[in-house]
Amino acid sequence: MYIEKTSMINKTVLLLDIDETIFDTNRYKEELSSRLSVELGYQSPEEFFSLFKELLELTVVKRLYFDPVFFLEAAYATRKQDTTLERLDEIFWDKSLFENKLYPDVINTLESLSHKEDLVLGILSTGDRRHQGEKIGSIRHFFDESNINIFPDKIAVLEEILKKYETFRVVVIDDRTEILERIKLLNSSVKTILMCRGEKASDQDSFDRIFTDLHDILSLIN
Repeated sequence: MYIEKTSMINKTVLLLDIDETIFDTNRYKEELSSRLSVELGYQSPEEFFSLFKELLELTVVKRLYFDPVFFLEAAYATRKQDTTLERLDEIFWDKSLFENKLYPDVINTLESLSHKEDLVLGILSTGDRRHQGEKIGSIRHFFDESNINIFPDKIAVLEEILKKYETFRVVVIDDRTEILERIKLLNSSVKTILMCRGEKASDQDSFDRIFTDLHDILSLIN
């Protein structure tokens, strides 16, 4: 178990999750599904969407995280007209697909936070590094590369991450309660914030705060 050092701490690191926290993953999935449905020969986006969600779940089950290569191969196997994996790959990585998918409160909040000299901005995310990187492409300049932490399974590396930032006050914002609960078990002094873009969680005892808007962090970090 990680134990915080008692040395002087004068900086804070804010670690942000990506999906459902700063990036509107649902809107992204809808657009990706729509584009793929056309290329695969489905009559409508609605016809393909339920299968699309099954393929996402299958990818996570088989690979334990979202692996684009596995997903595209599975999608290709469902094609109803001639296409190629190369064409599906082009559609998947089209940069326009990732544009304007950040939540409206994200850029202004990061801009405000970036001027705080005693604050370090970081990312803590599960997924494929390239794929997650595309999601934050328009805001990457707010983060030092050494603080962009993306892993296939971030739960497995939480202790390592907390050790990395052991000389900081640590604040973590995530939409997954199991992540925040695990962090509290490893180090109870970490401030954990649940991001609820939709319904609020019923159990509020496992984390310090609930946010529905990232801008709320400004009241917490002075």
